[in-house]
Amino acid sequence: MRAYGMGRHTEGEIYLLGRQDLDCLSDYLGEKPWFMGERPTTLDASAFGVLANILWCPIESPLKEHLNALTNLTAFCERVRERYYAKPGAA
Repeated sequence: MRAYGMGRHTEGEIYLLGRQDLDCLSDYLGEKPWFMGERPTTLDASAFGVLANILWCPIESPLKEHLNALTNLTAFCERVRERYYAKPGAA
């Protein structure tokens, strides 16, 4: 981690960087249903992979707390889950 660079930061700095990244994603998504507009793209798939692991992982953290406050990102995750991971016949 030190050679990569992240290990050179304190725990507080790492969480701050993560919160800033989440804020940028939230700002970019804005009120759009998908990151690039009206249709999902590979960017949405990539973002969902990261966000879902923060949001639904059973570990509490300042990053998870911050993500829960960004309602457009949590709604985005729900939208992806409903569209691509809903159980057949469930509605």
